[in-house]
Amino acid sequence: MLERLDIPAGQDGAVWHYLYRRSAHSPHRHAELELNLVVRGSSHYLLGDRRYDLGPGAAVWLFPQQDHVLLGPSTDFEMWIAVFSPTLLAESGADVAALSAENPPGQFCRFLSDADTMRLADLFDDLSLCQEHGQARRFNAGLKYALLSAWALYESATMAPAHQRVHPAVEQAARLVRKHAADPDPQAAAVRTLARRVGLSEARLSHLFRQQMGMTISRFRANCRLERFFAAWGDGSRSTMLAAATQAGFGSYAQFHRVFRGRMGCGPAELRRRGGASGLGGSSSRRRAGGDRL
Repeated sequence: MLERLDIPAGQDGAVWHYLYRRSAHSPHRHAELELNLVVRGSSHYLLGDRRYDLGPGAAVWLFPQQDHVLLGPSTDFEMWIAVFSPTLLAESGADVAALSAENPPGQFCRFLSDADTMRLADLFDDLSLCQEHGQARRFNAGLKYALLSAWALYESATMAPAHQRVHPAVEQAARLVRKHAADPDPQAAAVRTLARRVGLSEARLSHLFRQQMGMTISRFRANCRLERFFAAWGDGSRSTMLAAATQAGFGSYAQFHRVFRGRMGCGPAELRRRGGASGLGGSSSRRRAGGDRL
């Protein structure tokens, strides 16, 4: 789902400090390049069919055409988030040319040393103060330096154990689930059907999928449907919740409500009361400091 970030006027990007909050996140992407720097704790990202396992020192680049969602953060999870506008990337020249791609192949998660992690975290801390006090010119100069510094540190960092490439059958199964999540035929994305199509037994596929994707096939299917719901619902002006849920592939409103509550921690009506249409994944500004959506 494409989101519009809440970037202060006059800035070429933004910086946020993320602390663990007991809330669920939705798959999303945005026009800006994003860098996450993990300071402490653990979690993992799902990017389509790829998975990044995160820990202290992890530096993760997320590109404009990559839907990503943070899953399973530990209670002590903490990281810095920086986003960089396309204009800033263009002005930064050949040194960061590799970061101008929309959805490059391969993996973009490495682990920095403790010293480099703290150095970059201190820089982001300084930038956050500039942002807080509306010092856009100082912020933009510092953000460009942070981009160049972060990429230089990243290039010299170690890759292990940042990236876990999933089994080809798991990758194919995930694609099929995404493709058929809204299919009215319940057998289209059933485990038996998927196992037959990817050439594994049901038990083997189920085990590999849960091990490598961090969730069961049924939960992944429910997440895909919830993602489709957010896209269909938008800001709430185009559709009713029931119509959006049906379009997303939920067999009934009760089923949708059960999945929604399990993922978001409350029912859709309650979440809407808390945060309006943006609380249901609308296109309004993205909330960061409270860690609501990543």
